[in-house]
Amino acid sequence: MDVEMEGADEDQTQDHGEDKNRETVSWISCDICKRWYHVACAGARDNVEDIFCCGCHMVISKETRLTMPHLSTNLMRAFVSSKKKDIETITKELLLGNRASWRYAMMERIAEEHGRKPVRNVNLRNATRFQLGSIAGIMFLSDRSIEIINAFMKPVTDAYPRTSFDFSHYVIYPEIVVHLLQQKDGFTKLQAEMLYELFRHPSHYTGI
Repeated sequence: MDVEMEGADEDQTQDHGEDKNRETVSWISCDICKRWYHVACAGARDNVEDIFCCGCHMVISKETRLTMPHLSTNLMRAFVSSKKKDIETITKELLLGNRASWRYAMMERIAEEHGRKPVRNVNLRNATRFQLGSIAGIMFLSDRSIEIINAFMKPVTDAYPRTSFDFSHYVIYPEIVVHLLQQKDGFTKLQAEMLYELFRHPSHYTGI
């Protein structure tokens, strides 16, 4: 695994929802496909002694062993409940634009096009909603689990007036689910994103 540091210009930091005052960005290369990624976006540890794979080697089928998607309703509720602090932190970081997120970056570009700030107040076009995707198709999340996530999010979003439904539904919720997949199944962020997309389109994965 190779890690490099380089100066970050304003466009780089804005595109990844990072602190615009940061002077450097860490990059990491996949040991298999050799592509380069931002360390924060890849969800990798910044440790040159580790082997890092972006997820390019993953083959998802009915034989794939996944924990979180196959939890019982009660175990899923218990797991989500145990991540209260994580959910609150992710929500606040996204509201402030301090978390690396391609979803936030898309919302930010739309906000800039229309001259509207902050990003959390933006409403989306239908085409962008489809591209971002919500958690509506993630069938392994029970209604009760979604209620728990919402209960943990609400006190945080209430502190930031006029946070739009679209920002909560198409940015915060998916980022939380991706994080939960990382936590329960030990994936990098890129791997969890791949699984998230597969669960949005269950016909691509016969094990669901």
